[in-house]
Amino acid sequence: MIELTNQNKVIWKEEGKIDIESLQEIVLSYLASTEFQRLQLYDNYYEAENTFITAKVEDKQSRGKTPNNYIPTSYFATIVDTLSGYMFSDIQYNPKGKADTNYAMALNDLLFDNDSDIKDMKTGIRSLAYNKGIELVYTVGDGVGTPAIRYTSLDPRQIILIYDNKIEPDLYAAIRVTIADGKDLYNIDVIYKDEWQYYSMNDKNKLEPRQDPDDLFFFECPVVVYNSNDMSLRSPFHKVIQYINALDFLITGNANDMEKLADAILVLTKLLKEEDLKNLNELKAIMDVSKEDRAEYLVKNTDPAFRKYASELLIREIHKHSHVIDWYSPDNGLSGDISGKALKIRLFDMDMFSRKIEKVFKKGTEKKIRLINTIMAATGQEIGDVDIVFNRVLPDDFDESAPILEKLTFISDETKMERLGLNVENEKQKLEDQKSLNAELFNLNNPIEDEEEVEEEG
Repeated sequence: MIELTNQNKVIWKEEGKIDIESLQEIVLSYLASTEFQRLQLYDNYYEAENTFITAKVEDKQSRGKTPNNYIPTSYFATIVDTLSGYMFSDIQYNPKGKADTNYAMALNDLLFDNDSDIKDMKTGIRSLAYNKGIELVYTVGDGVGTPAIRYTSLDPRQIILIYDNKIEPDLYAAIRVTIADGKDLYNIDVIYKDEWQYYSMNDKNKLEPRQDPDDLFFFECPVVVYNSNDMSLRSPFHKVIQYINALDFLITGNANDMEKLADAILVLTKLLKEEDLKNLNELKAIMDVSKEDRAEYLVKNTDPAFRKYASELLIREIHKHSHVIDWYSPDNGLSGDISGKALKIRLFDMDMFSRKIEKVFKKGTEKKIRLINTIMAATGQEIGDVDIVFNRVLPDDFDESAPILEKLTFISDETKMERLGLNVENEKQKLEDQKSLNAELFNLNNPIEDEEEVEEEG
């Protein structure tokens, strides 16, 4: 039985796997759902394809009205990219204790081999834009040797999430819908913790098995969900879409008015000499028309100062309600000599907002590590615990903070390095390497004489 909760989660109440009839219903319902349309809307705005302005342009085009410009802005992508760069540029996985050092090194090597910096950023962008980032943990190999552990970021529009019937539902299965090659419409993959099923949907919307299922050996579904807003299904930036619509409408209207001015006809009540006409450049003119003979259109002329005020107001509202600083604003911008501490103060609101998002997003990162640990343990590798640290991309105030921290005697060197935004483990390793190098250089410059030679000289 399929049921939708108040947050539109698809709940599977029955024991066992989803039967083919229910699976078919779930897929068709999703493709026609408001959720799928909302995710597509977010994708359009991220790609600067404003559907609000598009509808108005198409309406004017159908009625043959001109001018009919289309000038959408990319503010949705701007705020998403700015915050994702601030939050997801430096995610670190540090050992919780000394016993976890070897495990943390192996884990970081595995993540590096998976291009974690790129995939973390891609998933982070999708989590902010869609409130639905998706990753899949899997293995590749020949079935004989130790499999390689892989994970990838998936397009959230392709994924249907199925939850169990607990008070706090867990992910029971994930359905991936992709365009099929050939005569079929879609390829349908159903991923459980212990099985991966394959289906095809034909042009009559009927499902058929595509190949035999594969066995999986996880303790939970290997699909990882990253949210950025736990209060609803909407993106945390859904609220600014209406402001973006208004701004795009204003800018598009300005472009139309400029084109109207270019097409305007200058009416002159007297004849001009040929030399005077040359000074009119490309303006169109009708001469020797009296005021009584003219037929005119009534037009509304908007004050340019008001247009500037309205556009600047909308831009401020976009940044205010998205909690993302506008670096190009005269008040918060990059011009002038500003200290790192002053810039950090200006980032306070964005930092508080990002901490809220991090708490929700981090649940997905923790599950990814659990799934990787499951495979590592199954293949005989050492596992342990790590601290997941989201380092912010902040202005450098090292010169200001270092002298102050140096004088403090009641906190450890590790805490001082953390306060300076340094990677503690990396710095400790560098210090050890430096000590070893200094010792080698000392020995080279101060060789110890052989004991027998010393005795002979004595």
